[in-house]
Amino acid sequence: MPESLQDLVVLMPVYEDREACLCLLHHLDAHVRGPYTVVVVDDGSRTNPFTPPGEVHPNRHLHLLRLNRNLGHQAAISIGLQYIAQHVSARQHVIVMDSDGEDAPQAINTLAASLEDHFDVAVASRGKRNDGPLFQTLYLGYKALFLCLTGQCMNFGNFMLLRGSAVQRLCTMSTLPRHLAGTVLASGLRVQKVQVNRGRRYAGRSKMNLRTLVRHGVTSLAVLGPVAQQRLAKAKRICAGVALLCSLYWGGMAAAGSRQASEFLPALAAVQMAAALGAAISATLSARLARPHALPPAGWQLEKPFPSAVDNASACSA
Repeated sequence: MPESLQDLVVLMPVYEDREACLCLLHHLDAHVRGPYTVVVVDDGSRTNPFTPPGEVHPNRHLHLLRLNRNLGHQAAISIGLQYIAQHVSARQHVIVMDSDGEDAPQAINTLAASLEDHFDVAVASRGKRNDGPLFQTLYLGYKALFLCLTGQCMNFGNFMLLRGSAVQRLCTMSTLPRHLAGTVLASGLRVQKVQVNRGRRYAGRSKMNLRTLVRHGVTSLAVLGPVAQQRLAKAKRICAGVALLCSLYWGGMAAAGSRQASEFLPALAAVQMAAALGAAISATLSARLARPHALPPAGWQLEKPFPSAVDNASACSA
């Protein structure tokens, strides 16, 4: 990365999605004012790897980090931030965004204009979404669970604007390769939330499915594991206590020969089962959060930095 790095740096991971990434570069040229730098992290693509467009664009400098294996979306972002942190200054700004178009390029100016002096990060708090009802229902449940277990609101993802000093701070945290948004919350950085509507993909289909989304959600809780485990331990004790009280109450009524014992049995049994289930879920989730999430060593190659412009622009809608 040259010493004359421009003030704005855009980081985007890409995996088997070259067409959408090229469209995003084309749209960035239309919405970013002045010279800027793009760092693309190809996360071990094999069938459709990102290759740079051939033409030169005067305002954009492109750097490509090609990972030797697929490590996942969050690890790719972490590697990109580690690379940027070696060159960025405290006065510069870094945008992290997905490469498929769902993070709208026109929102970059909104984030930049909203970042006040006493904040370190401006995050895109999701407004209108284009997801189906099942996903939105599960997402609301996840946000409620995250709030209950951590006391913090997780209503943003990877799309954010960071000061250079914030990037350098995040890169000192071991949880960064696991979950960017969770690490931002755990870092103590001053976060400003800006409502931004989610865009539509330029091309192709998302690589995320229900299983990977659930794993991503559990990982975000693991980043704030100590707080979540304390709350889960309290929930387990409360649920176990309720189940025990139900057993003692019904046993006492039965021993006393109360006629109401049989009448209360269905309700007590239901409460006891729910409490026991809650205790079991709390214990299981707590054990899951306690597991280590070590990532394998990452090998990557920096392809020679080059100025570029988007080719195949006709494939991208304005």
